[in-house]
Amino acid sequence: LRPLRKYLVDNQATMIVAHGSEPLLYALLAAPRSIPVIYYRIGVSGDNLSNPVKRRLYQVLIRRCPLVMGVSQETLDDSQRTFGVDPDRLRLVPNGRDPAPFTGLSHTSRGNDPVRLLWVSHMTSHKRPEWFLSLVSQLRQRGLPVEGVVVGDGPMLDELLAAEPIDGIQLLGRRDDVPELMASSDIFCFTSEGENEGMPGVLIEAGMAGLPTVSTRVAGASTVIEHGVTGLLTRCDDLDGVVDATAGLVVDAAQRRQLGDAAARRCHELFTLDASAASLQGALHELA
Repeated sequence: LRPLRKYLVDNQATMIVAHGSEPLLYALLAAPRSIPVIYYRIGVSGDNLSNPVKRRLYQVLIRRCPLVMGVSQETLDDSQRTFGVDPDRLRLVPNGRDPAPFTGLSHTSRGNDPVRLLWVSHMTSHKRPEWFLSLVSQLRQRGLPVEGVVVGDGPMLDELLAAEPIDGIQLLGRRDDVPELMASSDIFCFTSEGENEGMPGVLIEAGMAGLPTVSTRVAGASTVIEHGVTGLLTRCDDLDGVVDATAGLVVDAAQRRQLGDAAARRCHELFTLDASAASLQGALHELA
């Protein structure tokens, strides 16, 4: 804390943006009272704030923040509900992605090939890759022509690779050509249980690639995805709902194209890095 305080004073900081809850704690303890600290929330309250003493501590700390910015509308709603932040102190500064890797990509006709479902994420238990494997299996059991592609590494990858292969599913591990994989797929699937989510950037990337998405209603999903317009949202505890929603898109190519085109327009308009930076700049200029 001492070196941080010295750095802030020596460099004549005029404001601090604390990116997350732990940085907020350090910033408020180190910064002189004359320097405003803005809290940028990147997630919603989880089990780490189930302790009433810790929750009360953050309620007190956040009162010192002239602005609370949130990466998604869900983070702002949670700030108001959990910490009692006044709405006039809340600002939406959404996640952003560089659109360049997705510019010029077009979905080529796959003819009579199976409908390709794509899952991209870090392979941890709360991302639930096993839900995606079950999704593909259940759709194939219904007689629907689908194949699944799983991209990502993490703690669960070795476990999945060691398990008995599942028909119609490719486990690709870590890849650097995700935009191209999205362009060659038909539906993006996001199966997270919601823990530690704030606004999944991969949902923006799928939208920029023109993919319709079936996603659980984790924090941030409804900020990116307009239900029934750019994708479909299901309850976090409802695997059957995920299967049914995906099945509807598998059999309806026209709806897939309609949702995918709308997703591309929405994400290229609202969730580029430039749009995110403009929101941040507007909030900081307002405070200044």
